[in-house]
Amino acid sequence: MGHTKGRLWRWLTIYSDNICSILMKSAPYRRYCLKMTRVAFWAVLVILVALFISYYLDTPVPEEIPEKLTVKLIDASMRTYKHVINDTQIAGVRVILYEPVSTYRSQDRPIFIFMHGGGWTMLSVDSYDPLIRKISRESGVVVVSINYRLSPDNPYPAALEDCIKVVKFVTDHTEDFRIDPFRVAVGGDSAGGNLAAAISLRMSDVIAMQFLIVPCLQFFDFKTTSFIENTYYFHDSINNPLSVVFVTNYLGISPAHYKDFLNNNHTSRVLKRSVFAAMVNQSKWMKPEYVRNKNLLEDSSNDLNFGNDVLSDSIENVLTDPFAAPLMANDTLLRDLPEAYIVTCGYDFVRDDGIMYAERLNSAGTKVIHRHYKAGFHHAWFFPHGPLKIGVAVNIVSDLVKALKRRL
Repeated sequence: MGHTKGRLWRWLTIYSDNICSILMKSAPYRRYCLKMTRVAFWAVLVILVALFISYYLDTPVPEEIPEKLTVKLIDASMRTYKHVINDTQIAGVRVILYEPVSTYRSQDRPIFIFMHGGGWTMLSVDSYDPLIRKISRESGVVVVSINYRLSPDNPYPAALEDCIKVVKFVTDHTEDFRIDPFRVAVGGDSAGGNLAAAISLRMSDVIAMQFLIVPCLQFFDFKTTSFIENTYYFHDSINNPLSVVFVTNYLGISPAHYKDFLNNNHTSRVLKRSVFAAMVNQSKWMKPEYVRNKNLLEDSSNDLNFGNDVLSDSIENVLTDPFAAPLMANDTLLRDLPEAYIVTCGYDFVRDDGIMYAERLNSAGTKVIHRHYKAGFHHAWFFPHGPLKIGVAVNIVSDLVKALKRRL
């Protein structure tokens, strides 16, 4: 019994001494507790960050790819960047809105409303996402990429109507988009260049600049120097003469008429001698330095002596409609348009459309910046990065980014 009381007394004495020590040295103890709290906080934070990174990098990578961590980081960076990309609708039309981080907080940002190519029949905003993402990021310009309706289910003017809806909504709600109403540009490539040029004709009062990249601007003449010279190259892909079916799709015509178009038999003899023929007269509007075979610029009377009158009469209105084919615009329409930045490529089968449009705009008094890439081809600008990167694409995109930064 005495031994038990002795041990209990010693325990109470030790406990009492420790309490007294803590009370007497409260400041050091508080510092100790604070230090331990900080250690615990950082330990928890590190654990949470590690768990987050582990979750964010938890993406399947094919076994054939050895750089698994690199690929996971690429995937994570793309997912992170999507936080400033908004896949949404404007005026009932699907769009992707790109808002670059560098100008995100600005209240007066420039905006580039983009229309994709694909012959009015194929491709989408998703097809162009890597390219448009790069342009928006490097230029600091907000981009709206429009997913307009495609033909043949939705022939002209469906695609143009969709694009007009989006441009009108954006320009009517500039404060909501935090953009400068005086720095609104439209643009596109190929078929998208056609749509952008048409919108510039229709809505010139709200557009500051138009960017037309390898645009297709007329359906009147399929015996241009570029069509004859360049369908030899990339004959079964981007310069395939059968691409004229995209035109018949867009114009709401049976594809059975594609041979008529290829042979310039879709226009009557009367139409071939009309004022509209003068608007695509290559002896007047085509600069010889862009043509490799100068003999092709000589006037030919053979094309004037035949034509499918029935077909021509049925499609004359759309063939000569400047909002379907901007090269058909008269000088009054071309006068005082937004400044144009036009890209043409030497080995593109619609090369001459952009060159002639640049000449006609200049003649009408509209300011034009014409960039010609001798070694370029249709859609060459698609490859400015990645494993298929080519120099001409790097130059086209780099020059376009510079123009967006300087002109907007």
